[in-house]
Amino acid sequence: MHELSIAQILVEQVVAAARKAGATRVIQVSVALGNLGTVNPDALAAAFPIAAEHTFIAGTTLSIRRVPVRCDCKACGMTTEPEFPFQTCGACGSGNVTVLNGHELLLEAIELDVPVN
Repeated sequence: MHELSIAQILVEQVVAAARKAGATRVIQVSVALGNLGTVNPDALAAAFPIAAEHTFIAGTTLSIRRVPVRCDCKACGMTTEPEFPFQTCGACGSGNVTVLNGHELLLEAIELDVPVN
């Protein structure tokens, strides 16, 4: 399950950012996962608390946003969010497309409690 490794890296990044900001608590971590990616969102959601256990961010909520596939079609010029199979234009069905997004694995936001001095 490579999602546990991904969750461990995510936890390391969040802990470092929270400490750098002087946070007393991490409330929520938000990530974006592309629909073409190999990361299973349910497995990542299950792995995150395990990776965060015994760390500064234990108990933090993980929010996962799915990113749809978007393609530019060289045949008809449309940009679409095609259904499976993703390598075809959602408007004309051509396979002559450029995939614009859908492979994302991004740490989008960290919600922190930071004391005001």
